[in-house]
Amino acid sequence: MKNLKKQVFLPVAAIGLALGGAFMTSAAKVNAASNAQVPGYYYDNVQLECRDAGVECSTIDTGIPCTDGTRNLFELDGTMCETPLYQIPQ
Repeated sequence: MKNLKKQVFLPVAAIGLALGGAFMTSAAKVNAASNAQVPGYYYDNVQLECRDAGVECSTIDTGIPCTDGTRNLFELDGTMCETPLYQIPQ
């Protein structure tokens, strides 16, 4: 009976540890991606294109828009820059 418990417990424990490790690794990757810093872009009405403002911004809504001092900045998506970016938390 003792051997049977050991034979069942060890594989179950190993599978549990493997699943827990996989979940934690996955959660860490998602968290790191969501905290990504991205370059901020603004729409140039003269050139009719999105231009790099040279400012790093956050995709996380901190409540404070990311700016280059005068303009709100946005995330570049293909040729569009419409998704607002936020100031990186200090």
